[in-house]
Amino acid sequence: MSLNVSAYSIKNPLVAILLFILLTLGGIYGFMKMKVQQFPDIDLPAVVVTVTLPGAAPSQLENDIAKKIENKLTSIEGIKHIRTTLQTGAATMVTEFVLEKDIQEAVDDVRSAVGEVRGDLPAAANDPIITKVSTAGFPVVTYSVAAENMNVEDLSWFVDDTVTKRLSDIPGVSTVSRIGGLQREITVAADPITLSGLKLSITQLSNQITGIQQDSSGGEAEVGKTTQTIRVLGAVERASELNDLQVAIPAGGTQALGRMAQITDGAADPSSIAKLDGQTVVAFNITRSRGASEVEVMELVDAACQAVSRCR
Repeated sequence: MSLNVSAYSIKNPLVAILLFILLTLGGIYGFMKMKVQQFPDIDLPAVVVTVTLPGAAPSQLENDIAKKIENKLTSIEGIKHIRTTLQTGAATMVTEFVLEKDIQEAVDDVRSAVGEVRGDLPAAANDPIITKVSTAGFPVVTYSVAAENMNVEDLSWFVDDTVTKRLSDIPGVSTVSRIGGLQREITVAADPITLSGLKLSITQLSNQITGIQQDSSGGEAEVGKTTQTIRVLGAVERASELNDLQVAIPAGGTQALGRMAQITDGAADPSSIAKLDGQTVVAFNITRSRGASEVEVMELVDAACQAVSRCR
């Protein structure tokens, strides 16, 4: 015997009204809790491999890195396309898989393949960075920073040190990436004539500076009835102190670094440029974490920027 829903609702209106009210309240509650996003959280069937080799030309990257990794990636099952982008100092390979391929399995297969050829890559190359492509990794909002009493270097440091730390603590914020601005760079320009007279190669000088200019752990020591950690402090606090850094020379003895090189505390060449209304500015992108609401993240970021009082 089939149930006539219309007839039952007419004879028992209270049950139909209560069910309608419950469904309405459930719909309103679900709508209020629903995350507002421009795109749903989707893991695209693609894996990105990035290998950096500072100073390397695209032709060198193609022969020493790209071809070796590509030849190994082609043995993975389910690959549709491999697209490689080469630019000075970096090689990026995007591996696209078929839709049926599990994304985590694809990441594991790519990581294993890259690990097998890691020993064949140049020793100076940095460790490969392997990431999966997701819609959650797209920036949701971009801010520009301006201040009348701050230059580009100060604005860049303000974004890196103050803004990034403040916004990274906000729930739902994945990354804060600066666009434009300048990066601080301390240049040690060695005098080749002086180095030749001291019979000190530029490689030896570089290795000595790298070995001296670092803090390291010194283990632990018993102080009274407590255990204290020991740190060996080798890095200087100010760039000007590098002039007095003593460098060992092959002939014996040491000599101050300032007598064999010119030390400059400045800024590196810009790697990106941000413009607003035709003017060059310092900006930063906000990327939400997976599952976070873009509207809620933007409201929290706006409130934090107003507290900082220099973001707009």
